[in-house]
Order: sequence, then structure tokens, then C-alpha cells
Amino acid sequence: MLSRCPDVSDELPFELYNESTVKIKLVRSKEVLAWVKIQMGEDDD
Repeated sequence: MLSRCPDVSDELPFELYNESTVKIKLVRSKEVLAWVKIQMGEDDD
């Protein structure tokens, strides 16, 4: 289970994610990070 506080001004500040959702978000985040690194010319790990 993963939780985060996206915006404390919201009425419901915390979002809870189950394991499968966390894995999907992690994969997508890594893809975005890889894309950003390529755009910045830092394509090595």
C-alpha cells in the first residue's frame, strides 16, 4: 500500500494505492524519467 498527499488544500489529502496500482505508477514514472533524461541529453543510467 502506498499513500501520498497530492495537495493539502483538498478535502481528501491522501490517496491510497494498492500494490498493482503502485507497480503501474512506478513503471510509468520510470518511463517518464527516462524520456526526460533523453530530452536533457543524459540518456545513460
